[in-house]
Amino acid sequence: MRRLTVLAMASLLATVVGCGDDAGSEPAGPAVAATAAASSPLVFRQVSAGQDQTCGVTTDNKAYCWGDNNVGELGTGALYGPDLCEEGFPVCHRRPVAVAGGVLFQNVSAGVGFSCGVATDARAWCWGGNGGSLGDGTTTRRLKPVAVHGGHLFRQVTTDAHACGLTTDNRIYCWGPNWAGQLGDGTLATRLSPVAVAGGRTWQLVSAGGGFTCALTTDNQAFCWGDNTVGELGDSSTATRRLVPVRVAGSRRFNQLSSGVGHTCAVTTGARAFCWGWGSLGQLGNGSTANARWPKAVAGGLAFARVTGGYHHTCAKTFGNKVYCWGENTWGTLGNGTEFDGPDDCGGSGCSTRPMAVVGGLSFVQVDAGAYFTCARDKSNLAYCWGDNFLKQSGQITGRIVPAPAPVPGPL
Repeated sequence: MRRLTVLAMASLLATVVGCGDDAGSEPAGPAVAATAAASSPLVFRQVSAGQDQTCGVTTDNKAYCWGDNNVGELGTGALYGPDLCEEGFPVCHRRPVAVAGGVLFQNVSAGVGFSCGVATDARAWCWGGNGGSLGDGTTTRRLKPVAVHGGHLFRQVTTDAHACGLTTDNRIYCWGPNWAGQLGDGTLATRLSPVAVAGGRTWQLVSAGGGFTCALTTDNQAFCWGDNTVGELGDSSTATRRLVPVRVAGSRRFNQLSSGVGHTCAVTTGARAFCWGWGSLGQLGNGSTANARWPKAVAGGLAFARVTGGYHHTCAKTFGNKVYCWGENTWGTLGNGTEFDGPDDCGGSGCSTRPMAVVGGLSFVQVDAGAYFTCARDKSNLAYCWGDNFLKQSGQITGRIVPAPAPVPGPL
């Protein structure tokens, strides 16, 4: 859900360096090549692509993760496991591994060095590196899920380097790093437990970005708060940050939105996509590489059901379950069958400033953009990923780059 700014990176370093481990954490050990045969692919109800890891919830409500596990973001209860990566990057996992603890989940969100999920009883749980982003009142790294403080009941949780959750009574609570006001509580204080977003509004959706957050009210108005260096709040201002929610400029009403590292895209009630914020790699999709401080229409006139924002790219799903992506194509992020190429040249690397169809002819019912990769779920509820696979976050056993959608293998 994001290349970090300098301050956000500092926050992340505080998360993963110098933090204590939870009881039972496993000491460093050598990589061990897997020899057992993998099982059939898992059947998912939802997948979430993060910075270097992917997590998903199966149709029987079990959580699995794959990719980097450097600070325990896979939630397996240990750094090492049966299917480790090659020597040099030993703690990443090439296949899905079960999240420990036996909690049944309805949805998960993979973030920057940690992951969170909402259980079937509506309680939130988090695991991984912890600069306050786990919401458990500590900065202790957790190798398996711990309950988020406060006793709130959530419908949705969203993560970047911070986390926010939408409660069952349509309130938003956020926790973690707050260097730009991304928690929306009117302060710049890091919060180790959830705090209410200011303003008293009722909400239907929230999306955490790179140092900022955007959300939709129950009457379909878009608001954002936090960092605004490149216009990511969409309020047409030049203010560098906002500590409480401000309305996105214009009179449009939106059904859905998603934030990336420095941009947000949203789908109007008329099924048109608009984006704002950082645009230098084509991630706004309007045919330009300029930043935008208010919503600009995505080129092409396609009708979209949903959008999802990654680090420097965006993907969207049509009502016919076809996926289009735009923005940076480093590592095959756009799924156009190439590794670095695009119709446009954005600062020397291939990109697309307009939507491009993902190759392969597959139909996807859900898609989620991560850092330099994307994952999706097809009509049979099987997971596919494409893009960067350096830490096996795209779920492929071998290879650095996955330029087109490839099925995620089953666990061992």
